[in-house]
Amino acid sequence: DLVKGLASRLLRTAVISLGLVASAADRLELLAPGATVSPDGFSVGVRRLDSGGKPGAVEGLELTATGAQVVAEPGQPGLKRFRVTPLMGAREVALVASGGGLRIDRKLPVGPPASQVSLKLSPAAPVKGRDSSAQLTIELRNAEGRPDPESAPPVLRANVGSIEGLERVGPGLYRARYVLPLTRYPEVAVVVAFSAWPHPQSVHGAFGALRVPLAASVELPGKTEGNADMSIVIAGQKFGPVRSAADGRFKLPVVVPPGYGTGSGTAVDRLGNKRTAPVDLMLPPTDQLACVLSPTQLPADGVSRARVLCATSDPYGNIATGARVTLGAKKGRVLPPRPLADGVVEFMYVAPTELSAGPDELAATWKQGAISAREELQLTLSQGPAVVASARVASAQVHLAGSTQLTVSVTDALGRPRPGASLSQLSSDGALVAVMESAPGELRATWRAPSVGEPRAAPLELRAFGPAGHEPARLITWAQAGTLYVAVTDLAGLPVPGQHLKSSSGEWVTDEQGVASLGPAVDGDLRLRHAEWPGLEADVLVRDSGHLIFPGGARPGAPPIQVAVQLLPTVPVNVRLAISGRAVSWWLESINGELVKDRPVEVQLSQGTAGPTTIGDDGHAHFEASGPCTVTVVDVDSQVMALGEVAR
Repeated sequence: DLVKGLASRLLRTAVISLGLVASAADRLELLAPGATVSPDGFSVGVRRLDSGGKPGAVEGLELTATGAQVVAEPGQPGLKRFRVTPLMGAREVALVASGGGLRIDRKLPVGPPASQVSLKLSPAAPVKGRDSSAQLTIELRNAEGRPDPESAPPVLRANVGSIEGLERVGPGLYRARYVLPLTRYPEVAVVVAFSAWPHPQSVHGAFGALRVPLAASVELPGKTEGNADMSIVIAGQKFGPVRSAADGRFKLPVVVPPGYGTGSGTAVDRLGNKRTAPVDLMLPPTDQLACVLSPTQLPADGVSRARVLCATSDPYGNIATGARVTLGAKKGRVLPPRPLADGVVEFMYVAPTELSAGPDELAATWKQGAISAREELQLTLSQGPAVVASARVASAQVHLAGSTQLTVSVTDALGRPRPGASLSQLSSDGALVAVMESAPGELRATWRAPSVGEPRAAPLELRAFGPAGHEPARLITWAQAGTLYVAVTDLAGLPVPGQHLKSSSGEWVTDEQGVASLGPAVDGDLRLRHAEWPGLEADVLVRDSGHLIFPGGARPGAPPIQVAVQLLPTVPVNVRLAISGRAVSWWLESINGELVKDRPVEVQLSQGTAGPTTIGDDGHAHFEASGPCTVTVVDVDSQVMALGEVAR
């Protein structure tokens, strides 16, 4: 018994030891982005793996974060998901995943990487009447003060004049042409730049403002004593003298800077008598407010936001501190303003929940006594993509080499008709042609059956998608039949075609549906980046022999729809017969559904008689049977026939 007890204890100890070894071999895997993350948030996955790399139970696994808020998301077998949203102003998020005595951590920088935008004009103080344009240089620098090589083109706006020809000339360096306004009076140009990150529809990014006093070179007309020497002092600078004409009229070339409404004029007559008086330059009030809106298009979802940055100037071109700028919108909601550096005021605009015929109109105003500066902006509200589609076919029986008409109804996620959508055929039989929108959210097309083959069932598979968006905002990845795909969409979910993506292993361009095939879904990590907007990237993590794609998604657009179609042998003509009560109608059609005329036809009744035959406007023949009978209509040349019953 003693030996047995000792052996039992040794066996239990061995089992416990083996259990400790197996437990120690377990590890946690943290599925998260591997680069700078967006302030809008990102997905994180946590799973437990055994020594063989197989996923295990996820009960008890937790995720905590410093510098961010963590919310659990619906998971999936072998994976626990979380949504991590960085706190306002956080520059780094520290993640810690733990559970069952295991732990793994990671630190992620929070974007945007660019933190400063500087603007410079050459010449620095262009003069109206002498200069028509000036070169604008925009430099984007990161938190360390170095040029940001991953910056994207900034959005530029000026209160007066225009900005043309923006181009990138180096890492974080852009140039444009500032065209002076055609007005002749002096004023202040306020230029605002916003560099969106990580995509052009983001509210995050760096900003900068430049205030440029635009002096005006003019000939100042006036009248004084005849043959007098006339001079004027404006902003401390003397102009003249010039000799007045015999009638006292003169024109004095001057350069008038903004903000100076009067000058001091001095007239000296022939006897040396001097007279000095103030001169009203008769200048209009100038616009001292400029605002930039980004993005200029939002989905009408009640959540999406746009950022409005407004910069002000005093009459002389200096920063106006403490300016009380207000912003109003006719449809969306405007959050309270927030003062930023360099005399800039920030507003957040929240999109409404309903679509409208036209854009939302925003107006920024700044009242300074009797003078009011006003800046008007427009924001387009867009509808979401095609999400649901249904189809009906004119005839489910189609002869080889024939055709039939299709009608497809398309709606968005809220059940609203979605105009502008496109239609593609996924099945290989036949071809879809002449696709057109007959009404908002309704597509009509012709399906041409194959010309050869055997009679058979040939289900028609279709997909509705779009319409196309223009500005990339999201990368969505998924796997299908062992192939990895990526889609590029805008904020509203509209597919964006023609987008160049790259990684260390290749380059791709999205097709008309905004989709690109990345090749086989092989286990590993793939970092995708947008070629023009490098901040727009996705870390695609493929696991479990391609069955797990993280963060993963689904193909945008409506799911495929199937239409049952039966292929029939080809015939020279179809005989059509319609009976309603005793009223009988018949006609001949080609296999494409076109009306066929002038072919010999025999009409027979099993009993009774047929009334007079008339031809309607639709080309169909009509008559009335005298009573119950079988009606047979035969095409004489082909012997193709149709049978019908008159029941009463």
